[in-house]
Amino acid sequence: VFKIHALAMNYPSLVAVLVLLLLPVVSTFAPFVAPSRRLSITIARSTEFDDSSPSDSSDESFEEQQEQGDSTAAALASARDRLLDYVEDESSECSRGEVETLVTSLVESSRIFAASEKTQMSTTPLLTGSWSLAYSSTDSTRSSPFFPCFTKAFGDSVSSQIYRITDSIPSGIKDVGDAKQTFDVDKGTLVSRVEVSALNSISSSVMTTRSTFNVDKEGPNEATLNVEVGTTKPEKSTVVDKLPDLFKGLVESVPGFPSGMALEAVKKGSGKVVFEEVFFDEEVRVNKYETGKGDYGGETFVWRRTSFGSDIDDEGEKVWEF
Repeated sequence: VFKIHALAMNYPSLVAVLVLLLLPVVSTFAPFVAPSRRLSITIARSTEFDDSSPSDSSDESFEEQQEQGDSTAAALASARDRLLDYVEDESSECSRGEVETLVTSLVESSRIFAASEKTQMSTTPLLTGSWSLAYSSTDSTRSSPFFPCFTKAFGDSVSSQIYRITDSIPSGIKDVGDAKQTFDVDKGTLVSRVEVSALNSISSSVMTTRSTFNVDKEGPNEATLNVEVGTTKPEKSTVVDKLPDLFKGLVESVPGFPSGMALEAVKKGSGKVVFEEVFFDEEVRVNKYETGKGDYGGETFVWRRTSFGSDIDDEGEKVWEF
């Protein structure tokens, strides 16, 4: 409690942003179920072979290689579909252990498929588009890069105390709706949005964190991203909508709070986080972020694609609608 009080006294602006982000969070996460219509996809396969391809005298014929490729592609599609079917099943609550098992199977199937195709071709451009959160191993608001950065800035002890308080607020007093992320790989931009509401939806807004990123490592259907938090701002506020047009325009024109700079002021390097995109393709994406201890696997997020376009204009303002 003393640490939280000291935090509020020393960094009131940052704490204000955190309160806005955390107040309307669901106390016990129920996975957001994306639209049931599944995108029609085809797993891309290489059709070119170099001079090092096996000759007729090899133990493995070309037909056998093709059959093996078809088999690994089918295994990959099956692993992906099993994960999506499980996290989108409304009839039962997801087990984190089962999700992790399915994710591990998906990643292994993806790497076996890539090895069978003898290619290390990057598929990072597939990240471009909008993604809806289908499963989170923690509170869904913490899919935003702001939160792992906040944890890095103030440490596990302080941040955990704050999260426990906000997570214990019952549904109805605060709730969380849809969560989405929109990537533009060409521009290196990431927009994270979470719809939050309070007092049985009397007040609601879309908490928006805008970040930039660069690709550190990449391979077939996986990549490591260095993400740098820029600004955080509540948008589409129902309270602001009720204001006279003059005041509404003034409030909406206020730039986002420079949350990344504020976190850096607390602790150097805390405005940045590494996203480990362990799998992504035309339909599903699974990512983790580094924890305060600098390792991976702290939390897992499963996303379903809703758009192949970045949905962001030159100012980075126009993105998807709830």
